[in-house]
Amino acid sequence: MDPTIVCKDLTKVYGSRRVVDEVSFQVPAGSVTALVGRNGSGKSTTLRMLLGLTAPTAGTALINGVPYRDLPAPARVVGAATTDVPGHPALTVRAQLRLVARSLGMPVTAADGVLETVDLTDAAHRKISALSLGMRQRLSLGCALIGAPRALVLDEPANGLDPDGIRWLRAFLRAFADDGGAVLVSSHSLDEIEKTADDVVVLSHRVRYAGTVSALMAHEHQASLEDAFHSVLDREAAAV
Repeated sequence: MDPTIVCKDLTKVYGSRRVVDEVSFQVPAGSVTALVGRNGSGKSTTLRMLLGLTAPTAGTALINGVPYRDLPAPARVVGAATTDVPGHPALTVRAQLRLVARSLGMPVTAADGVLETVDLTDAAHRKISALSLGMRQRLSLGCALIGAPRALVLDEPANGLDPDGIRWLRAFLRAFADDGGAVLVSSHSLDEIEKTADDVVVLSHRVRYAGTVSALMAHEHQASLEDAFHSVLDREAAAV
């Protein structure tokens, strides 16, 4: 399948710090790709450049062949859920989703379908300020889904979810990809990524590995993604 998301030589420099250095990878339709790395490795900066929130110093980030900012209706092409909690705290869950629907030119009834998708129907009348962290994560994903996008970019979507929520998220992402969608997700939960993702990009300012999860584990002669991840980055540290 043709890649939906393409980052090519993506670079971000702050002063003398090269936070992201010539990062290149692809996320094809029909797959889940995980962006993993230690704190400060450049994951969030990479996602922000992809979503047009931060201008790259060099390189390109494309969705369906064009930069995010040049998409005529970006939220209908790619749904983004970052660590920011969406909406005003005084709004209810349903009101927030309806507000997003109106802003995208979607019927407000789209909110009800999304409520069911992210399992927040019973919390529809609760104010955002009263939601648990896990519920806020579901609401953030719901806002990303309102435009019926075919690509998702998610920053730590499992943060705050309980075991049932994590299992639900895994099933949702797999179903979304199996239906032809493209998913790019950052996460620190390597055990969960091993169960969910097709491909993985190991980032430490530069790309240290990009390919299938199974190939990384085989190459590093490790029985788990967590051990393979540490093997790659520990070898990098020893070479410095």
